[in-house]
Amino acid sequence: KEMLQQYQQVKNSIEELKNDEEQYAVRIGVPNMFSQFQLPPLLKNFLLRYPKINPTVRSGFTTEISQWMRQGEIQIAFLRGENIDDEYERYLVSQDPICLISCVPMDLESLPHGLRIIYDTDPSLHDNVNTWWSLYFGERPYQVGMRVGDSQTCIRMVRQGVGYYALIPRYVISEQDRPVLHVQPLYDREGRKILRSTWLVCRKSELQFRAVRAFVDFTKGQFAPVRDPFAQNI
Repeated sequence: KEMLQQYQQVKNSIEELKNDEEQYAVRIGVPNMFSQFQLPPLLKNFLLRYPKINPTVRSGFTTEISQWMRQGEIQIAFLRGENIDDEYERYLVSQDPICLISCVPMDLESLPHGLRIIYDTDPSLHDNVNTWWSLYFGERPYQVGMRVGDSQTCIRMVRQGVGYYALIPRYVISEQDRPVLHVQPLYDREGRKILRSTWLVCRKSELQFRAVRAFVDFTKGQFAPVRDPFAQNI
């Protein structure tokens, strides 16, 4: 009987340790560009306030991050686009315009005759841009002048001033690039900007963990409230 009691005490101690580790660990998935620009200052300030919390970060495309969420590999995600599962708690972090960038001013009607740079990015962003193109130009195709591996290479090629343009979210354009580029937001036929949303999401069940709750609440406080286009009574 005494041995059983000792065994139970050891088991309880292990469970308490495991629970404590879970409370102070948080697994986060972020889009590639978010991890380069927005995440570092956010994590720095978060860890200054919560030094005991141990965040683990994975970066990838939104399609990959969504899969990690479904498989339980991460607890919190920053997702781009509008196709957010209803099972998640979500908070709209930002809405950024998709822009035409070029080295010199370009008229939209000239785009089908220009050379566009295509870069590897999330499929949902390609869908957003291609939907805008179809609405604006119908079946007129665009001419691909170059394909590159990422947005920053794309921007550098546009900066060279050899006649190329790109359709790209504003959040990937650095402060040092903006003065030397012509950046023009895209609009639909009704005059509304074409926007790319960023969401903070997690499952309600994950909010029981102190680290997850702390990160969610802290992140909400770091971003100004943005109107949720899917909220009721708005």
